[in-house]
Amino acid sequence: MGLLKLKDSKGNLYTTELGKIVKYDTSGNKVTEFGKQEFRGGVGTFYEQAKTIIIDSTGLIFATGGEYGPINIFDEYGNFSEIGEYGWGSKTYGYPLGIALDSQNNAYVTDYSRNTILVYERMPLESISQNDSSQTEGGGCLIATATYGSEMALEVQHLRELRYNSLLHTQSGIQFMQIFNDVYYSFSPIVA
Repeated sequence: MGLLKLKDSKGNLYTTELGKIVKYDTSGNKVTEFGKQEFRGGVGTFYEQAKTIIIDSTGLIFATGGEYGPINIFDEYGNFSEIGEYGWGSKTYGYPLGIALDSQNNAYVTDYSRNTILVYERMPLESISQNDSSQTEGGGCLIATATYGSEMALEVQHLRELRYNSLLHTQSGIQFMQIFNDVYYSFSPIVA
C-alpha cells in the first residue's frame, strides 16, 4: 500500500502510489486505481506520488500532484477535475505541495516553488463530475456487470480503466463519454 492514506465516510481506504490513487474496500481488497504518472500531464496525472490527499464534506477527494503536477479533485469513482493550472500567472502554481479546506470547502494550497498560499473558491460539483454525470451509487456499468457477473470482474475493470485512464484524459474522449452516457443510461434501467 502507498504512503499517504485517507478513509472516506463509507470506510473505503485511498492510498497514494507512484502516479496513482488506489481505492480499497473496508476489507482491504483493492477496488480500483486511477491516475497515471506523467510529467506535466494535466488532470488525472501525478508526476510523482501525490504529496497531500484530503476529503471534503461532500466526499470529493483533493490530491496535490507535487512538482509540475496538477491539483486533482476526484470522486470515489475516479472522475477527475482540477483546480488552478500550472504557470506563472494569477492563480497558477508551480509545485503544489500541501492543501487544506475551510468549512465552505474552499481550498488553500501551498506552492513550494513560490513560497506562497493560493486560495481557490469551491468549484460547482457538476464541473467535477461532468465526465460521468449519469453514474449512480455503485459505479458499475449495469450491462457489463450483468454480463460478467460482478463489477469486480477483470473485463469490467478493464473497461473502467480504459474510461478513466484514457478516454477521460482528452476533450474528445470526455465528449464521447457524455454522449455515450446520455444514450446508455436512457436505456439501461429498462434493459437491467
